[in-house]
Amino acid sequence: MFAGLRADLDLARAHDRPVWVLKTDLAAFYPSVSHALVTELLTWLGLDARLVAVVREVLAAPLPDGTRARRGLPLGLTLSRALESLILTLVVAEVRAAAPVRVLRLVDDLVIVADRAEDLSAAWASLRAVVAEGGLALNEGKTGAVCVGGERPPDAPAGGVRWGLLALGADGAWRVDEPAVDAFAALTSERVLAHASLLDRVACWRDQLRWLQTWLAPTADLGPDHLRAVGDAVARLERLGDGATMATMVRAEVERRFLGGTPGALPDTWLHWPLTAGGLGLPWQAADRVPLELARAERERQSPALPAPVHDPLSDPAWGAWYAHRLTPIAPLEPTSTPEQDDQVKRFVERGTRLGRPGAPLAPYWRWVLHTLGPDVLDAYGSFDFVATDLVPVQLIRGLG
Repeated sequence: MFAGLRADLDLARAHDRPVWVLKTDLAAFYPSVSHALVTELLTWLGLDARLVAVVREVLAAPLPDGTRARRGLPLGLTLSRALESLILTLVVAEVRAAAPVRVLRLVDDLVIVADRAEDLSAAWASLRAVVAEGGLALNEGKTGAVCVGGERPPDAPAGGVRWGLLALGADGAWRVDEPAVDAFAALTSERVLAHASLLDRVACWRDQLRWLQTWLAPTADLGPDHLRAVGDAVARLERLGDGATMATMVRAEVERRFLGGTPGALPDTWLHWPLTAGGLGLPWQAADRVPLELARAERERQSPALPAPVHDPLSDPAWGAWYAHRLTPIAPLEPTSTPEQDDQVKRFVERGTRLGRPGAPLAPYWRWVLHTLGPDVLDAYGSFDFVATDLVPVQLIRGLG
């Protein structure tokens, strides 16, 4: 999604044309959907009346007071996701019918990209009308518009364009939303330290990190400074409320709780080694970020040359190839292997299969962990199998006990 927006912006810049972007989402979409609207749409599609009745029965869950719900799509149901897709596909179709704009959608997040101010205005008016007609509402706090290379029309929403933890500037560049990251880091510290168990602290931080990385879009090609900014944001997430990093906190707690306060008894690699192999499983950011930086540098060297400007670039084969190249996510570069390292990886995978894990190839992240931290593990413990497999708390790791 982010890469698609940047491709649109770069395409306009290459042709010295302004581009207008509007971002919004629907307020409390799932709880707000009217069952009457669902019935009307399914009937309009020509579904059998008996099937429509079944859908209504599933949606109309009994409330504590004995009445039946008239609004809301139950979370977690495949039916709810199908109805969400149906409703919002029709919303997008109405917007596109009102003006020649491009609309990107992720669940109930909508982004409108227009080549003319009047097209943005028409699309915005259409969106507000169709949302109101459906008994829904837009989230004003997450709505904004920006024009890159021109003026924002007066009827467009005044807030900036923010999506997840990124903000779009008037120069067309995506930047990390610093206040949002700081707020998220503070929340993460509070959630992590609320757990007494170290495994729970690490698991909580891992979940928070996954969310942060999702909404910073590190695999989208958002410019040479983007991955550096992602690294800075992750570094802020690593620092807890007292200023200590996750690694420092975990090491200190392990030494205090289990090693009689003996400092320096654990190698750094143990913190990041996988749980199933005897480590603590704390995510190691270098294995996430560096492979992407290397892959992006290689991608830049192989990027097709910028074609000559044309009247309709999206109908031009050369510009189409350039555009498609920009949409392809950055794939992490894998480490260069040697026969010795391949043997280590093979034995590592075999250990996992003894614990009931599928014998699938290792993800690039874990290949980098083994490639870079493996020698230190061998120096410290003499083997990757320094914890017998029957001593690994598999049920605890899987959350089954």
